[in-house]
Amino acid sequence: MFVLTLRIALCLIVPFGAIFLLGAMPGVNLAWDFSNASGFIAGVLFLLLFAYTGRPLAQPRHDGKFFMVLHRDLGLVALAMLVVHVAVMLVDEPLVADQLSLCAPWPMVAGNVATLILLLLVPLSLASVRRRLWSTHRHFRRWHYAASV
Repeated sequence: MFVLTLRIALCLIVPFGAIFLLGAMPGVNLAWDFSNASGFIAGVLFLLLFAYTGRPLAQPRHDGKFFMVLHRDLGLVALAMLVVHVAVMLVDEPLVADQLSLCAPWPMVAGNVATLILLLLVPLSLASVRRRLWSTHRHFRRWHYAASV
């Protein structure tokens, strides 16, 4: 378990280390930088969710249920970090609300679409909802993978 925690922590720390080693720009203000950091952590967690899919791994030795719970919990933490990212951005700089339209630059539109897909994906992935919507787990898994990509 300790090794798994170190792996997750390393995945979250390495991108920040790369930014500092490459000479990041100085911060704007504390709230803006905190918001950007929380969004960056959410993005790294979403990438990490592709590694910990819910299937058992050879190391560390745990059953599949452990990794399903880990995948679910990492997804919820990533969602919370994304909500913090958006909320702090909107409160700290109200002009960011102008970037929520389809006329915004394409990276902002891509982030908005990804956020909407995520807000749809998380509630539909809950066990009680999932069992009512999909007849087999295989159908759900295909839909979940496609929406995640």
